[in-house]
Order: sequence, then structure tokens, then C-alpha cells
Amino acid sequence: MLRYYFDDREIPLEKGKIIFISNQYPHSAKPVLNDLPHTISIRFGIYDNQTMQHLLDYFTTPFAIDIMPSNTTLFHRLFQRLYLNSKRKSLRNMLPIINSNLTEILMELIAIVSDNSSSIDSRLEAILPLIQPRQDKQYSLKQISQMVNLTEKQLYRLFKKTYNMSPYQYIISCRIRQAIYLLEETTMSVKEIAISLGYSDQYAFSKQFKLITGKAPSSLKS
Repeated sequence: MLRYYFDDREIPLEKGKIIFISNQYPHSAKPVLNDLPHTISIRFGIYDNQTMQHLLDYFTTPFAIDIMPSNTTLFHRLFQRLYLNSKRKSLRNMLPIINSNLTEILMELIAIVSDNSSSIDSRLEAILPLIQPRQDKQYSLKQISQMVNLTEKQLYRLFKKTYNMSPYQYIISCRIRQAIYLLEETTMSVKEIAISLGYSDQYAFSKQFKLITGKAPSSLKS
């Protein structure tokens, strides 16, 4: 048995269920050692075909979904084929086939999510740019809620229902994602990055960065 959590929401595991978690999304698992489930775990990234550079900013908003497809037999076959191909000795030669397998799975998942998705509240679409990390102006949640004529409690509930995370968690995930980019792609110091992302000091930034990524910010500087 395995208890899985998206943020503070427990996700029941059932045979055939698919769990998809993007980078930076808060999640955890608590295994029951005497009753472990049979699962297929796949970790993958999105890369530029020419440079093979990892596209860190592909997802603008960290997310997680759990899906129970109606056709579990199809997905079991797709995942099993991907898993077996990834275990072959000539892995380099298998990469085009593995990419094709993974693309097929993602397209099937997109079709399911598209059928089940509903339109995002226009008020949330309006506030997302306001809570992105910015040096010139930092808006409080109270200010943001007033801009869209909501109370802070209403904003929290609407945001949580739509994105499965609180506004604060979204802000932190955006900060960390931007920090990774600045650490790897610019010559800015850790202190300069901390200030640009709205942290009170370098220590507070480093502590939160390590808590989420498991690494110190300085470890990403070349």
C-alpha cells in the first residue's frame, strides 16, 4: 500500500490509475512496507532536439493530476512497452523509439484531460501575472484579491480548487523556477538573485531553495 499526497490532499491509489506530477509541484508518498504496490515510475524531461538543452521553463505553472482512464488496458500496454524499451542494453539506439512511446502516452493523456477540463476563471487568469516574481513591485495577496473583487478567503479557495495549490505555494514555485534559471544562465550572485525575487535576505532565499530542491543555490553556479 502507498499513500500519495498532492500538497495536503491524499490521492487514493487504485489499479490502473495514472499520476502525473510536473517539476516543482509539492508532493509526497508514505509507503506501507509490508504491502507495497506494483507501480511503473517514469521520470522524463523536455529537451531541445538540436542542443539537447533541458527546457526548464516549459511549464509556466507547476501542476499535478491523477487520472483513472476508462481504457486501463491501453495504458498498461503503452507504459509496459515504454518500460521494456528503456531497459534494453542499446539504450542510445532506442531513444527515438522511447520518445515515440512517451509521445503516444502523453497524447492519450492530453485527450483525456482536454475532455474533462473546464474553463479557468477569468479572475485567476488576471492575477497570475501579478504574483510572478518581480523586483519593481511585489503585491500582497490582500491587494491582489481587491483587484479582482474577492476576499482573501475567496481567492484562496478559488485558487486552491483550480490549481491544487495555495496562492502562496504558487508564488514560491515561481520564485524557485526563476531562481534556477538565473543561477544557471546569468552571472548574478546568489545575493542579487535573492533580492530580485523579493526575499528579505540571502539566507532566507538559500534556506527555502534548499528545502524545495534539496540543493544549495551556490551548487548551480558554474
